[in-house]
Amino acid sequence: MKFRKYLMAFSIVLSASLISSAAMAQDEFEPGNPFAALAGGGILSTTSSSILASPLTTTGGIILTVVKASQPQKGQALHLYLKSNQDTVIESVSLGSGDAVTDLAALYEVPESGLADFGVQLRARRALLVELVSDVDVSETQAERFGAIIEEILSSGEV
Repeated sequence: MKFRKYLMAFSIVLSASLISSAAMAQDEFEPGNPFAALAGGGILSTTSSSILASPLTTTGGIILTVVKASQPQKGQALHLYLKSNQDTVIESVSLGSGDAVTDLAALYEVPESGLADFGVQLRARRALLVELVSDVDVSETQAERFGAIIEEILSSGEV
């Protein structure tokens, strides 16, 4: 699975570096341009004669588009995570800390300051959470229930 992602990313970057895009062209220096500090403005513009200009700008635009379009919804991401990391989730939820607690906190955008409280709340609900991920193949329904419990924790104000 990871190999396919790397292969896809590599092929996108390679194709983007070979094909320039007129749609990404800039006519003049823009103060908000993130490449301005690198080259003093116009040298990285796609309208300049720089060899790196078009591939660099086009690559950024394509990668941004691919990342934005390919981000799965939170429920789908949770389902895949639970299926792939059952043992880690069971251990972390049982302890109230660990890799899975940190990953779940990141998925649900829990601030770092609330991570310990988030772990405590997951541990308090460990019996139900562990039961939901103990099956050999975690179903979408089980993942939805798992997510609903996390949403309940976050909406309770205890984190």
